[in-house]
Amino acid sequence: MLENESFRISIQVTVMKPVKPASKGDETGITPRGKLSAHSVSARNEVDVKKAFASIERIRRTVKRLPAGMKVKDLIEEGRR
Repeated sequence: MLENESFRISIQVTVMKPVKPASKGDETGITPRGKLSAHSVSARNEVDVKKAFASIERIRRTVKRLPAGMKVKDLIEEGRR
C-alpha cells in the first residue's frame, strides 16, 4: 500500500508542475521529445474567442500533416507497441 501511495504522490507532483505557473497567469507549453503537445493556461471567467482561435491556428501551423493514407488511429496504435 505504501508503494502505491508513493506512486500516487509522484503522479500528483508531476501533473501539478504546469498547473502551478498557469494558476499564476503564466502560460506553459508541455513538450515531450521537444514537440509541443499541450498548452497550460489559467482558467478565465471570460474567454476571448478571437484569441482562442488564434492560438489554435498558431498550434495547427506547427503540427506536421500526416502522410497520405495514415490515420490518427494508426499513430495511437503505434504508440501502444
